[in-house]
Amino acid sequence: MKRTLRFLSKSWLTFLGLVIIMYIFFNVRENVRGNNFIPYLQSNIESSTNPEDLSFQMMREDIQNSKLILVGEIHGFQDATKFDPVFFSFLRKEFKI
Repeated sequence: MKRTLRFLSKSWLTFLGLVIIMYIFFNVRENVRGNNFIPYLQSNIESSTNPEDLSFQMMREDIQNSKLILVGEIHGFQDATKFDPVFFSFLRKEFKI
């Protein structure tokens, strides 16, 4: 039992250490390369707890200049299935798609 707890605690600490190392590596790489992704993500985010509150204004110009709009599986918020109908309603109302 004692060996098992030791093994599990060492495994957990190793995993946690790897996650921390990966996080630090990403941040160092971003700073060396000139922060390509961080400013882009910070300036191109629209967040809301309710998908119906999203305005989609930051995508308006991209949508107008596109002939094809691809929508993939969305990760990152709990009510992902509510996003698609709201987004498709926006496209139909604003762009007659």
